[in-house]
Amino acid sequence: MTDSSNTTSTAPRKTVFKVGLAVITLALLALIAEGVSRFAYPLDANQETRLAAFRDYAVHKRHRIYDPHPYIGYTPRNWHERFRSQFSLEKKPGVLRIACLGGSTTEGNEAWPHLLAKDLADRANQPVEVMNWGVSGWTTTESMLNFFVNVQDWEPDLVLIHHAANDVLARLHPNYRTDYSHFRHPWVELNLPGWKRWLLGTSHLYARLQMEGVQTNIQSRVGYPMRDRSIVMSGELPPETSAAYQRNLKTLIEYSASSGAKTALLTMPYSPNPEFRTGVLFAINHKGTLEHNELARELAAETDCLLIDLAAGFEAIRARSARFFRDGVHLDPGGHELKAELVAEALFEAGLLTKN
Repeated sequence: MTDSSNTTSTAPRKTVFKVGLAVITLALLALIAEGVSRFAYPLDANQETRLAAFRDYAVHKRHRIYDPHPYIGYTPRNWHERFRSQFSLEKKPGVLRIACLGGSTTEGNEAWPHLLAKDLADRANQPVEVMNWGVSGWTTTESMLNFFVNVQDWEPDLVLIHHAANDVLARLHPNYRTDYSHFRHPWVELNLPGWKRWLLGTSHLYARLQMEGVQTNIQSRVGYPMRDRSIVMSGELPPETSAAYQRNLKTLIEYSASSGAKTALLTMPYSPNPEFRTGVLFAINHKGTLEHNELARELAAETDCLLIDLAAGFEAIRARSARFFRDGVHLDPGGHELKAELVAEALFEAGLLTKN
């Protein structure tokens, strides 16, 4: 006879052994996957910086790049401190101070304003200060409000406005309002469950996989999701939705003039690469950017405002400029260098600066 008591006692042991073996196997596989993620397929420096910023915010809610702002949504971290460390609020005699307004196509230490400052330092016959007030995601509304609460205190002599693409996004959202409140809302913090925060903080691989899926980008903090895509699918932007873009540019031009500053409108180059002009969303963004460029040209002709037609400048060397684009409007370092050269030449031709 079979000893049933012995069989019964060994069954749980086998179950425990199998469960333990499965747990150990999964743990080993997880460690191997972590090693592959970190060492076999490492991220480049920029990707690691993005990943670190993502984990810092998702896990600890520490903002490395932007801070909430009570009136203009958000600003780059320690913005005021950076400006005050680089510039004196009171201008030095003989210095031409330039304020550059825009979105992600303007923001950053490697973008065209930084290169413009270098170019003019070499070629202009007077000292020039270039202040970069561009912020990723900002529309003309944020830049206009920022001009009133921040930029004007620095008394710029010349204001360069480089806006076109981000206002298209505002026009794609339903229930259009000229104050863009159909598009923007006050900053909302990200709240993830504890288990997900633990995994993001512990696992490099999991964080990599989640980096694009978890909405930690700045627009998800301050903007409504575009649930109704009817405008996108129609392929046409309602004409009345250009009102805020035109009003904001006109307000900036008029107020700058009243404070003694000259204003220049810069059109937005758009990639000639077919992949950034086809597809429903790319196509309507392309169309809207071209429309805003034309509105800027018309407004410059109606007012005492300089037009720097960067779009035409890039189009003139279409075949060569195609390689500069990372997407529809964003450029690589060579593209920013070309922008800076075109802006500098336009300032010389307009007599706002003279060459050495």
